[in-house]
Amino acid sequence: LSSTIITKLIIKLKKNLSSPINYYGHSRELLDVNDNYPIWDKYFGKNHDLIKDPKLLDEKSLLQFFTNIHKVANKPILTKNGRNIFAIGLFNKIFKNAIFIVVDRNIKDVIKSTKKAKKHFFKDRFSWGLRLKQNYTSVESQCEDIINHINLNINKLPNEKVYRIKFE
Repeated sequence: LSSTIITKLIIKLKKNLSSPINYYGHSRELLDVNDNYPIWDKYFGKNHDLIKDPKLLDEKSLLQFFTNIHKVANKPILTKNGRNIFAIGLFNKIFKNAIFIVVDRNIKDVIKSTKKAKKHFFKDRFSWGLRLKQNYTSVESQCEDIINHINLNINKLPNEKVYRIKFE
């Protein structure tokens, strides 16, 4: 096929597909950088935004699971599940060689993105995203609460285990 024909086919295909409004980083493979809900639900429960008590995690099972995955994959595991922020201290205790990568984003961009997702997924009826308590009066206070929680827990870790990346 010529490049012209291929280009025309791609344009025609794109017209038939609805373009996504936004992409939130979900994928099904464990070794992809993603939220891995099917795996983390076993340890955190099915609420993807709130964990009442991370101390309830089955530490032995969690360590064994990721040890086995590491043996099979023979490479480091990177997990991006947002709920991990609720268990930073616990993960540091369980995974002795773990490092923590914190992506620092502009709070205004985080708020804007959270509001957009809330509107897209829930038509502004429900809170969306990570939260430390069930209800917030504003997205701004929700985002500030989460960022403060992350910083509070990351600051308890040794500096050599934390890498901060600025994303704007």
